[in-house]
Amino acid sequence: MLHGHFHICWVSAHLLVCMTASAEDVKFQRDVRPILSDACFQCHGAGESNRQADLRLDRRAGLFSKRDGRTIVVPGQPQASELIRRITSTDLESRMPPHDAERPLRPREIQIL
Repeated sequence: MLHGHFHICWVSAHLLVCMTASAEDVKFQRDVRPILSDACFQCHGAGESNRQADLRLDRRAGLFSKRDGRTIVVPGQPQASELIRRITSTDLESRMPPHDAERPLRPREIQIL
C-alpha cells in the first residue's frame, strides 16, 4: 500500500469495483460527515426514538466504538472497519443503509467513506 493512500473496494451488481482515494484529500467535516448525516443519522443519530442498534454515528465515541468485537471505524484501515464491511456487504440483512432505505449510498460516497 502506498503511504497516504488507501484502496476502497465494493461489490455492486456482482462486479467488484476498486478505487483509490488519497487520505489527504478527504476531510471529515467537509466530506464524510455530510454523507453520514444524509444517509445514516436518521437511524444512527441524535433522534433517540428512531435510533437503531443503540448506535450513534453522529458522535466520535460511537464512530470509534466496538460492537460485538468489531470496531465501527478504524482510522486508516478501511478493511478493519465494521462500517465499511456493512456499507459494502452483498448480504441484504447486514448491508447498511438497508436495501429499503430512502437514501442509499452512492458509489462515490462509499469511496469517500
